[in-house]
Amino acid sequence: MPPSLLLGLAALSAAHATPTAAHESPHASVESPHAAPGEARNIVAVRGLAGAAQHGDHARPMCGGGVFFERLLIPHTLEAEVAVNVLVGPNTTEVPVELLAKVPLHVGRSVEISPGIGGLLAFEGGSPRPTPGLIANADLYLWFDGDLAWLVELDGIALLSPGGPTAQIEAGSGLAVRF
Repeated sequence: MPPSLLLGLAALSAAHATPTAAHESPHASVESPHAAPGEARNIVAVRGLAGAAQHGDHARPMCGGGVFFERLLIPHTLEAEVAVNVLVGPNTTEVPVELLAKVPLHVGRSVEISPGIGGLLAFEGGSPRPTPGLIANADLYLWFDGDLAWLVELDGIALLSPGGPTAQIEAGSGLAVRF
């Protein structure tokens, strides 16, 4: 290849290159794999759960599973999640339905942390009315590729039960798919 053609190609590529400030890391603005600008994204997950509930002097272990649907409402700022779980403990079955507002925090191209808060209604076997409550949540997504992740989560729950509040803590893990 003639040297003049090589110099011309180098000058053309340099003219179209985006300059990076000397103080700015080339990784400073890692684009989130969660959503392209202006593009709404969804996540569906299946997870196993284990936890404990404390009501007065009585504690009870619980375990089960659940599913959730998460929708990105404002890129890099706000997500909404709707979850339905089934938890089984000694002499009880509980089906909490949760609605959370979450903030996606992108640690890198394959790691995302999403803390959130919201409300829930817990339907308990034998009870004619659901019990309202509040939930604080933290999800950790480890994305294997663009659309499949391992999910780890921790939930703190306060149920406004008749006869006094019930505190619950739950940990979960499962698979999430983004579309």
